[in-house]
Amino acid sequence: MGRHRAAAAITAVLLAFASQAGGQQAVHRIGYLGGTRDPELMQAWLEGLRARGYVEGQNAQIEYRWYQGRYEQIPALLAELVAFGPEVLVTATSNAAVAIHAAAPAIPLVFFGVSDPVGLGLVESLAHPGGTATGLAALVPEGHTGKQLQLLKEFAPQASRIAVLVDPAMAMHQLELRKLPEIGRQLGVELVVVEAGKPDKFETAFEKAHTQSAEAIHVWNGPHAVPHSAELVELAARYRLPAMYMERHTCKRGDWCPMVQK
Repeated sequence: MGRHRAAAAITAVLLAFASQAGGQQAVHRIGYLGGTRDPELMQAWLEGLRARGYVEGQNAQIEYRWYQGRYEQIPALLAELVAFGPEVLVTATSNAAVAIHAAAPAIPLVFFGVSDPVGLGLVESLAHPGGTATGLAALVPEGHTGKQLQLLKEFAPQASRIAVLVDPAMAMHQLELRKLPEIGRQLGVELVVVEAGKPDKFETAFEKAHTQSAEAIHVWNGPHAVPHSAELVELAARYRLPAMYMERHTCKRGDWCPMVQK
């Protein structure tokens, strides 16, 4: 929730700059393109805006669009938001951020929950973003995935084969997959990639991990991971796989959640 409040702070700064450049507006327009609505995280986002003087329904009008893991809907939803005439566009997913940056480069973009904005071409560097996009990188490009897998290996030292659950349609996952061979060599483990682009594929992915003799699993974030977190944790328990998750609130059962990002 912390990064939602931080993203709200960045959004507020951009709105202030927009006001200075184009004249003070009575009501500021914000477009939000997300994967799945999480009430708790949305509350943190709105509280962050409110703390900086922007209250939805008063001096801020926010249009939301949710693609619910259906990536093919992103262009149409983005077109609706652009037609709304926002001063700022906001997203918490890599696929949406890439689409916004390509289709609406003139509109300031605030991203959060995006792992490697440099690798995705959203910014020039973390220190000096340049252009019209800025925000929060959820993962540090230099080795975060490797560090998480190292922690999982320390928790399950007997594991010689670790499964990695990915969404094949996510741009960020494809970027991170390139790093796995080197990470596996450094840790002295075999990393087995299993794919699940939709919730109904989760059990098949865990079954594949089990069939391939995986002794632990690293679950990567995606638009289905948060709303289906209980199912993921239950599957890890059923297949007796110590699991690492990207989000701390994914962890519902401590027996099968050795380490989580704080």
